[in-house]
Amino acid sequence: MKYKSFLFGIVVFALLLVFKVIPHEPKISHMFAIIIFMGILWLTEALPIGITALFPLVLYPILNISNANQVSVNYFNSTIFLFLGGFILSIAIEKTGLHKEIALFLLKILGNSKDGLLLAFATSSWFLSMFISNTATALIMLPIAVSIINNLVGAVPERARNKFSKALLLAIAYSCSIGGITTLIGTPPNLIFHKIYLINFPNLPEITFAKWLGIAFPISITLLIAEYLLLRTIFLRNVPTKINFLQNLDTNSLENKESRTDQIITFIVFLSTCLLWIFRSKIDLGFILIPGWADILGISNFVDDSTIAVFSALILFILPSRSINLGERILNIQDLKKVPWDIILLFGGGFAIADGFERTGLSDYLAKSLVDFTHFPELALIVLISVIIVATTEFSSNTAVASTFLPIVASICKVLNIAPIKLMVPSAISASLAFMLPISTPPNAIVFSTGRLKIYEMALVGISLNIFGIIVVALYFYYFY
Repeated sequence: MKYKSFLFGIVVFALLLVFKVIPHEPKISHMFAIIIFMGILWLTEALPIGITALFPLVLYPILNISNANQVSVNYFNSTIFLFLGGFILSIAIEKTGLHKEIALFLLKILGNSKDGLLLAFATSSWFLSMFISNTATALIMLPIAVSIINNLVGAVPERARNKFSKALLLAIAYSCSIGGITTLIGTPPNLIFHKIYLINFPNLPEITFAKWLGIAFPISITLLIAEYLLLRTIFLRNVPTKINFLQNLDTNSLENKESRTDQIITFIVFLSTCLLWIFRSKIDLGFILIPGWADILGISNFVDDSTIAVFSALILFILPSRSINLGERILNIQDLKKVPWDIILLFGGGFAIADGFERTGLSDYLAKSLVDFTHFPELALIVLISVIIVATTEFSSNTAVASTFLPIVASICKVLNIAPIKLMVPSAISASLAFMLPISTPPNAIVFSTGRLKIYEMALVGISLNIFGIIVVALYFYYFY
C-alpha cells in the first residue's frame, strides 16, 4: 500500500467535501469528490484496484447518494455476467490449448514481423467490433494475444517483450472502441443518436446504416491509423523488427489426439458463441434486413449478450473431456480461481460511478451547462461538446452519456439552427472515445485484467488518443458537414 498517495487522496477528498464545488448542489459536489478520490487511488494504485472499486458501497449511503441495495446491484448485473461468461470461455480456450492453435495459424500467415502482428490485431478487433459488441470482441481476441505474448519468452529481451505486449493489448482495447463507431449497430450511442434524431428531426432525411457508414468511416479509419502509429512509436521502437515468434511455441501438446478433440469442442462452442452474439438482434444494413434469432423466437426483450456468455460457460462445465490431463469435464470448479475477480470488482465500481452520475444529477448538470456556451463559434462549440462528453464518458457508461447529452445537443441544434449532423453525430462519436482508464469501457478492463498494464500507462497513451480524436472529429464535421 502506498500510504502517501492514499493520504493525499483522503486530504483532497476531505477538502472537496468541506469546500463544495457546487455549494447549492451538495449531492453533485459529493459525487465529484468521490470521483476525484477514487481517480487518485486508481492512478497511483495506492490500493489494489478492486478494493478501490468498493468505496461506493460505503460512501454512497453515507453521503446520501443512494442506499446500500441500490449501489450493490451495480456489482453484479447482466453486463458483469457477460464479462464472467467471457472470461470463463477464455479460460477454456487457454486450458485446452486452442489459443496456441489459433496463434500458430496467425504466426504462419503473418511471419515474424512485429508491425504485421500489431496491425493484424488492431484491424481484426476494429472490424469485428463493427458488428458485435466491443466487449465480446475483446474477449475473443485476448487469449490469442496472450498466447503470442507468452511465446516471446526467451525470443526477445524482457524489456522489449513487455513493450510489445503493452502495444498488442492496447491495440485490441482501442480498436474495439474505434471499430464500434463505424457502423450504426456498432455501439449503443450510435443507436441512441438514431432514435433521438428521428424524434427531434422527423422531416430531415433519415440516417440509414449506409449513410452512417459513409459519415463515420473516414473518422474511424483515421483514428485506427493514428492508434497504430502512436502505439508503434511509443512501444515498438526498441523491439526487433523481425522476431522468431515460433521459437518457443510448444507444438507437442497440439498433436495429442485427446487434446485435439477438446480443442475442437471448445472451438465449436467459441464459434457458436460468436455467431449467437452477432445474430442475436436484427441487422439492418440499409439494403437488407437480417432478422435476429431472439426476434424470431420472440424473446428479444428477455435475453442479451450475457445470456449467451453464461450459456456457453455452462456448456463447458457440462461437456466431457477426452484428455486425462483436463479431468472429467472441459472445465471444473477449480478453473474459476483463474477468473480475474479484481477486474470484475473494478467494473462494478465503474458501473457504480456511472449510476452516481445519474442519481446525483451530475450528468444533467454537465449537459445543461452546454447551453451557457451557445454563443461560441461553431468550431469552438463542437470542440467544447466533444471535450465534455469525452471527459464524462471516461467515468460513465457511453450509453448513459449519449442518453443524457444528445437530447440537450438536439435542442441546441434547433435553437441555433445548426444541422444536427454537425453537432449530434460528433457527440455520439465522442461518447465512444474512452481510452484513458480501465473503467472507461469494457475492452480497457479486459486487457487490463492480464496484469501487464499500469493504469498510468493506459492514461498517458489514452489521453493522447483522446486529444487527437477530439481534434479530428471537430475539424471533420466543421469543414465537411
